[in-house]
Amino acid sequence: MIKSVFIIYYFIQLLPLSETLKILVYAPKVGYSHLNFNGKIADVLVNAGHNVTFLSPKYEHKPVTNGTKLAKVITVEPHPYIAEIYPEREMMRNIWNSEDSVKNAVSFFSQLQEIFYTSCEHLIEQNELTEKMVNEQFDVMIAEYMTTCPFGLFKLYNVSSLVITSAMTLNDIVYPFIGLNFPSSYVPGSFMPFKDKMTYKERMINSMQYFALRYYLENILFDKYNQLFSKKLQNAFDITSINVGGVFVNTVPWLDFPFPTTPKVHFIGGSGVPEPKKLIKEWDELLSLRKINILISFGSVAESYKMPESYKKGILEMMKNFEDVTFIWKYEKDPKTLPIEVPKNTFIYKWIPQNDLLNDDRLTIFITHGGLNSITEAVTRGKVTLTIPVFGDQIRNAQMVERLNISKVFSKKQLGDSKLLTDAINYLLSNIGAYSKNAHRQQSLMKNRPFTAEETIVRVTEFLGKHGNIPEMDLYGKEMSSIVFYNLDIIIPGLFILFTLIGCIMLLLKNILELTFKSKEKNKVD
Repeated sequence: MIKSVFIIYYFIQLLPLSETLKILVYAPKVGYSHLNFNGKIADVLVNAGHNVTFLSPKYEHKPVTNGTKLAKVITVEPHPYIAEIYPEREMMRNIWNSEDSVKNAVSFFSQLQEIFYTSCEHLIEQNELTEKMVNEQFDVMIAEYMTTCPFGLFKLYNVSSLVITSAMTLNDIVYPFIGLNFPSSYVPGSFMPFKDKMTYKERMINSMQYFALRYYLENILFDKYNQLFSKKLQNAFDITSINVGGVFVNTVPWLDFPFPTTPKVHFIGGSGVPEPKKLIKEWDELLSLRKINILISFGSVAESYKMPESYKKGILEMMKNFEDVTFIWKYEKDPKTLPIEVPKNTFIYKWIPQNDLLNDDRLTIFITHGGLNSITEAVTRGKVTLTIPVFGDQIRNAQMVERLNISKVFSKKQLGDSKLLTDAINYLLSNIGAYSKNAHRQQSLMKNRPFTAEETIVRVTEFLGKHGNIPEMDLYGKEMSSIVFYNLDIIIPGLFILFTLIGCIMLLLKNILELTFKSKEKNKVD
């Protein structure tokens, strides 16, 4: 009897703690880091016992990673026009030579939006797929807001709850959907190279780019999608009326610039950082050659072999200045393609176990492009970084970690100057004690957070799957006009009354003074 009860109890423990949900994760194959971020969310939910479908439209014909290891994947082949232009995007071809300017950021954004719209139009024309998605009766849709398409798909596929994700920080353009106004005076935009303490000029640029972006979205882009989905739904569709149940942000509050938030924003930074593995003999021996070890990696998009020859030469010349340092450089081509001979203290690899190397105490500095996943890995492992942003949100990420005194920012345009690069590394090595202390504090914060990223993903998704988008948590600010939101209808009349009162008082004083002056003149005459 006791044995039977034990067996029953054992099998009960194996059952999922909550009802199995049907979840749709929408993740376009637009970037390795974005795809992996959303894929990790899908895998966490599968491990929690849920039925997850990973819908992933392609933008080019060449093979691309799925992002997820466990979810059911549905891939949609690209529209012929997109397949032709996407690989040849000007911004991506000249990524190392591009300027970190607002103009380039706007150009990059507009290129992507053209591609995203055509892809969305192509996706909703797949009638068999649409019918299949509707018949699945998904409880929750999770989608990254890089493109506006998910808001329409949410209605088209008749899903109960919507969670927006951001593989970056909380995107500027998500704020209105959760009833917040973007505080451009102290929070830099997603692609702005500023810290939270901005100069007058920086605040002006930051504000102008936000209001220009919001105007473009609300008056041009949203109208295009509204027309597209109104036609498909055969009913009036308005993106701004969509209620969002939650937002998953790929950052944590103590790492990012502090920003206003709501209970609907959930921080899951670090969800994609895998458990480190023990280094194999080759790497272990390499780190033991010298006391100081520096790792160089610019990620999967801004690959080292694509940089100008002068940059490569500058890096190699810098390495010659540090004979007591071992450099490990992720360089994706044969070392023979480098412009000068590789120094003896430098080891070139096409692939590196980045997370495992960062976990080793013998690694001193990590030179990185500043992608948020690499930044999060470095912070999780308590490493000091030299951040050399190449494009996109990396320029913001670099400022973010420099603000915490765990990193120093170096311009990619100065890579050709080996002296400047040498000085930057010397600065970090000279102050490694203070920087390491700050980095270890960030590591401790990551390790001892109240809830893990995985717990947050599962609990929030299950909560929304059961209760819907929770309109009770919506800020009413979403429904307000700008005039009411900023109390301009109170401030302007108040100022009018104040100035009118001041004017009346001044006029009264003027009349009193004139009467007094006339009275004195009359007395003199008498």
